[in-house]
Parts: sequence; structure tokens; C-alpha cells
Amino acid sequence: LYSITSYFPSFEIESSASPFCPRSLSLLHEMHALTYNSKSKLSSTRIPPLTLSAGIGDENRGLFRIIQAASNIYRRAFINIPFSSPCNRREVQAICECLEDAENDEVWVKYPGVLLWILLVGVAAADGGEGERSYLTMWFYRVGTTAVHWGVEECTEAVLAFLRVKRVADGEGEK
Repeated sequence: LYSITSYFPSFEIESSASPFCPRSLSLLHEMHALTYNSKSKLSSTRIPPLTLSAGIGDENRGLFRIIQAASNIYRRAFINIPFSSPCNRREVQAICECLEDAENDEVWVKYPGVLLWILLVGVAAADGGEGERSYLTMWFYRVGTTAVHWGVEECTEAVLAFLRVKRVADGEGEK
């Protein structure tokens, strides 16, 4: 999640003008902490259900839903459930549905690192059925080819950090 740190210097988006609701910010903070403390496992195996809870305003629903879906998959990786596990299917579908909605296009332009992380998680979890992997890969290429404008080094470091987490989640150990 290097990309999250890169695009949230000191998590400055916590202002009132932020497109991210407090719950989304909390999830992003947690995922960042998991990434850089990846040698430790989650203390709880309970992954919250993919539902919207009270207090999420209409303007934040789609954004929260996609962040929650990616976070659920990512958390499971830290309790030894591979990204490719069938239990992640519902979240992969939710990520695809949220990307189909143009509601957050402005957010992705402003915060490409967050989208990059969501796409890395989604591509790793997509099993290839229903065309989800192809769809998410197309989005990944779009974000990756714009890295020249927002940070090639940051993009590369984010991908490498994610691959380290994925190797551990897939049982290949730290490399």
C-alpha cells in the first residue's frame, strides 16, 4: 500500500473536503498498517460482511463499498486465505460493479494510488470466470500507463509491496 502513503501524505485527505468517509479512511489506514507489518497476522479471523452500515452518506456509498470489498479480500490474505480463494468471489464482483459506475471517476483521477491498490487486490482475487480478471486487468493497465504523470517509482514500489504480501498469502513465504 505504498501508493496509499504516496497519495495521502500524512493522510491529509481527512479534511472535510475529502471524498472518503471516516470508515473508508479507517479501512485504508488498517490496510496500510497490515502491509507494513505483514509479518504479523490478524488477531481476529472475523471479516466484516460486505454491507453498508448506517452513517455512510449517499455520496460515499460506492467509494466505501469498493474500499470495503478490497479490504475484506486483503484482510483474508493475512489469515492464510489466498487471494484466489472462492470466498473472495462476492467482493471481486462488488469491485467490478463499483468500477462500472462512473460516480468515483474524479476520485480515481485525484487518488490513483488507492485505485491501483484496489485493482491489485481485485486482479489477484479474480479467478478468471465471468471476465472479471480481464476487466480488472484492463483497468490496471489504464492506471499503470498514467503512472508517468503521477509517479512511476511510486507505482513500481506499490506493485512490489503488494507482490510481497501476495507471496506470503499464497504460502510462498517472504521473498
